[in-house]
Amino acid sequence: MPARKRESLPTGTELGIYTVTGPSVAKQVPGRSGQTAARNRYFVPLRCQNCSREIDVREDDLERRVATPCGYCYAGADIDPEDRITVTRVWNGQVQHYKRYRFHGQSRTRLHSVWTNMRERCSNPNSEKYPRYGGRGITVCDEWNNFRAFAAWAQGNGYAEGLSIDRINNDRGYNPDNCRWVTDLENLMNRSRYLPEPLHVSTVT
Repeated sequence: MPARKRESLPTGTELGIYTVTGPSVAKQVPGRSGQTAARNRYFVPLRCQNCSREIDVREDDLERRVATPCGYCYAGADIDPEDRITVTRVWNGQVQHYKRYRFHGQSRTRLHSVWTNMRERCSNPNSEKYPRYGGRGITVCDEWNNFRAFAAWAQGNGYAEGLSIDRINNDRGYNPDNCRWVTDLENLMNRSRYLPEPLHVSTVT
């Protein structure tokens, strides 16, 4: 009996929150119950449109998989990305419950590190930098406690890899009216602790 003719989904096909990134790929999987031989099954390569994570999904499981939220960023086709979810975890033997946004897809980016460090030094008394920030009244505005809002401001106001966030007035907190993106040298020149004049002159020249 001739093998069933099959066709891969065209690259670029959108399936819920996923996009097909290439032709289906045959992989060996364990046989069904009572069978010992491995069998070939075809997997469709997909990319989540929200977090860009790539996964391979078996063709016979495709319909169910694309109807469920992404297991990495919690986003789904019928889910508002601004909604929050309650996450439960065990930390140091204690059960913790906290709310988080479903996705933003930038947890490993430099911009997210800038945002995390900014909030850490302003709100965590255990931070080494807290005395120079939160300890003297420097705060982060409520709007920027949402990373998506901070990222939107950053991308629209000159953010680029290698730049640092800088407060124009060192006695005020982090907010859109008091922040800008600068080089490390410019950031150094705006510190509240003035440099000795010879060093100051050498850095400018």
